[in-house]
Amino acid sequence: MDTRPLVRFRDFPTRTSTAPLKSLIELASGQEFKICEDINAHVDVEITGPYGGDSDSYPTPFLKRTSRGLLSRITRGKHLSIPSLAVGITPNPLAKTNIWYTGENQRPPFGAWDAYLTFDAKFPTSNNFYFPLWILTSTDLVSKLDQSYWGRNSPTTLELMSPRVLSKPKKKFACAFIGKNYRLRLHAISELRKIGEVDVFGPGSRRPVDSPSEIARDYRFTMCFENDLYPGYVTEKPFEAYLSGSVPIYYGIDSERYLNSSALLNLYDFESQEQWLNKIKEMNSNEDLYESIYSQPLLSKSPDLSKLLDFLRNKLRDL
Repeated sequence: MDTRPLVRFRDFPTRTSTAPLKSLIELASGQEFKICEDINAHVDVEITGPYGGDSDSYPTPFLKRTSRGLLSRITRGKHLSIPSLAVGITPNPLAKTNIWYTGENQRPPFGAWDAYLTFDAKFPTSNNFYFPLWILTSTDLVSKLDQSYWGRNSPTTLELMSPRVLSKPKKKFACAFIGKNYRLRLHAISELRKIGEVDVFGPGSRRPVDSPSEIARDYRFTMCFENDLYPGYVTEKPFEAYLSGSVPIYYGIDSERYLNSSALLNLYDFESQEQWLNKIKEMNSNEDLYESIYSQPLLSKSPDLSKLLDFLRNKLRDL
């Protein structure tokens, strides 16, 4: 009889995206978990993501929707403090431990969650641990990766924290991989094209590619703006640009200061886009300056995995 504890993933697009999270709870608990895909089964741990996955739809029951509508009129909104009636996704009563995870730009939902793992470093709860997406996609902190998110072979945290050497000059100026055509991104590309040629790839340009890393390695710069500007919202983008062998030209708020500001050009650190563009132009025309920035390690410090494991171990202690 299989006695392993059960873990279920809700609202994740594929099983492969859940493998590092499964490794994480196994490290914390010291137990091997079995994945449960039956949405009606009782499980030991359920990890809910923000991705709107294909596992199930979890529709809000009719009686709950009716209760919300009725109570909103009677209590003038005071019912919103009742976790079971919270608007949006709520903890699953079929799970002993409910964990909300988000590396993407979706804020944690309200409710009686046992733990949150989020990009939101300022989320006001003792149940939250800052856990940005890049830890899973671009490092070996949780589990060894055969490939990073963009397809770079075997990325390591040590590599991200070590100086690198520019083996030969790069002739191509800049590239960008865009899924969503936000106006600021398009404006930045337009301005960068006044400095040099910018090649754009990805669904947003109708030029999808299988391995962005193989393309970006031939360019001096890779533009990698975050989808939104939230304190702590740092995804795989600057890490994958760096691992590909280019200098990231970035826009994001690294409030926890994991990124070495000397290794990339973050628009957020400049008073204006004009100053940012002038710095890029200067770097592009000065090989010594470019190489000095290229050689910098991207990470200024490594996340303390032991604190994360202690946090989860406390949440999983009753399993």
